[in-house]
Amino acid sequence: MIDTSYSPYELVSKVLLGDKSDLFIENVQFTGKKFSIAKFKNPYPTELIDEGIILSTGNTFDARGPNQAVNTGVRSYGGGDQDLQAIATGVVTDAAVLEFDLLALRDSIAFEYVFASEEYPEYVDKGVNDIFGFFIKEIGGRGIRPLNIARLPNQQTVVSIDNVNHRVNEEYFLRSDFLEAHTVEFWEKNRSLMIRAQVFEFDGFTTLLKATMLLSKGKKYHLKIAIADVGDRFYDSAVFLKAKSMKAAGNRIPQADSIVADYIATSVPEIENLTSPSSGSINFSMMLHFNNNEAKILEDSFVELKNLVKLLESHNDLQLEIIGHTDNVGSQEANQELSEKRAEAVKNYLLLNNIEPNRIRASGRGESLPIANNELEDGRFKNRRVAFELKY
Repeated sequence: MIDTSYSPYELVSKVLLGDKSDLFIENVQFTGKKFSIAKFKNPYPTELIDEGIILSTGNTFDARGPNQAVNTGVRSYGGGDQDLQAIATGVVTDAAVLEFDLLALRDSIAFEYVFASEEYPEYVDKGVNDIFGFFIKEIGGRGIRPLNIARLPNQQTVVSIDNVNHRVNEEYFLRSDFLEAHTVEFWEKNRSLMIRAQVFEFDGFTTLLKATMLLSKGKKYHLKIAIADVGDRFYDSAVFLKAKSMKAAGNRIPQADSIVADYIATSVPEIENLTSPSSGSINFSMMLHFNNNEAKILEDSFVELKNLVKLLESHNDLQLEIIGHTDNVGSQEANQELSEKRAEAVKNYLLLNNIEPNRIRASGRGESLPIANNELEDGRFKNRRVAFELKY
């Protein structure tokens, strides 16, 4: 199944990022034709990759099997890419480029992928191959060029058609065949090959590989995932990124809490009273106030709430508790109920902006935790509020 309805941000945050990824992501961009990037789902999940993102030099719908042509492809009339051009043997065209900034709370990053191409096996060692790469660079770092981390497990050999095929590094190569080229008896003896020929159009694949890199602690990086045609605009290639496989790996860095606090303060400048009472927890308040005896969010609070949505989108591990408060006007029972309604109003706003329900909890504290003097109207206004606790 191919689904091109996902936005680039949704593909990264909801498809690629793993649960408990320990990653913040932002500035997600895609350059290329809309049909060159999609979410995919494999009906045979035990073969190659079950689901994830596909980037293609052509039309992602052409990746669907059965395999019945040696040169499936389409001229997408896309442009090039300077990082791919720097390592290519010819002119780069039809580039599909997914890129974003990331901040990791651990000391490395990892994700899994499969490369596939119609150029197998005809164009092995012919000097003109489609090309792809995972280019990563520290933002503001001194390095001139980004590092391509699409490498074999030895971390030396860059993955390409010439470097992984039926002749060299064959342990990382999987061939395909035409579905109609063999008898039922042949396919019964070669079930994995049959599934590849049934599900995918490509003539060759790598095995499931892992891209990894050690990171400087607390630094932001830019990651570019790119693939393109070289020379001809036919014989398409694709890279499949495994769903939920991208995450920070290795050891949790000691300054994780301060990094998260700084990131939150930068992302939502309206935040006040930001504290970290324990590891993995951030408390803060925002200028979200309410009229007397009301739970309706005031118009001037929506700027802050939009920034809060962006923050939650940037890190899918963040869990948010919304805590409603009141002044001391009215009974304790009425104020408890009102504080809960205020928290629910904020929760409903976040839900309407596509924040997952399992990441949000709403509760009320009534009048029990004032932050200002309830004897004055200005103090009572400050106490009619919601506060927040983030866990990660």
